Amino acid sequence: MTKYSMILPTIICTALLVVGTAAQERTKMDDKQMKMMAGNPHHSMMMTYRRNAANFAIVLRDMTKDGKFENLDLVRSAFSEIKRNVDGARRIRSEHMSGMDASMREKMKPMMEKMQSNSAAISSTMQALGSALASGSPDAREIGKLAQELASQLEMQPADGMKMKMDMKQATDQ
Repeated sequence: MTKYSMILPTIICTALLVVGTAAQERTKMDDKQMKMMAGNPHHSMMMTYRRNAANFAIVLRDMTKDGKFENLDLVRSAFSEIKRNVDGARRIRSEHMSGMDASMREKMKPMMEKMQSNSAAISSTMQALGSALASGSPDAREIGKLAQELASQLEMQPADGMKMKMDMKQATDQ
């Protein structure tokens, strides 16, 4: 009896660990699913919008390097393009998420939490940038600082916190 009283709890604990690990693995995205997502047209469009918005933010930052505006209309135009591209990325993401089944949404939950946090930061910076530009005489240094912050936020991959593979500065120089 004592022999079984020692072995049985070990077997039960091992079985629970195996079942728990298997259940956890079913809720994570595997490499194959990540590659499929990256090749998805929704994902491609969303990332293109983000890259475009980041490029415009870099241009906006560069237009304010000297602490003054050469052309305030171009600055405002760049901001309008940033807004248009960020809105486009959000629209595509929302459309894609609404067509996703519940099990896939569950697997993407950790990534989506990071994306929502990044999206909130982008919204906050965009709001500050919009307010700064709406004033009667916008401060070029403040606009440049906010544009740099926005470019950095847009260059982040929400899924893993890594920068986009494309060098944003290099893309604007071409």
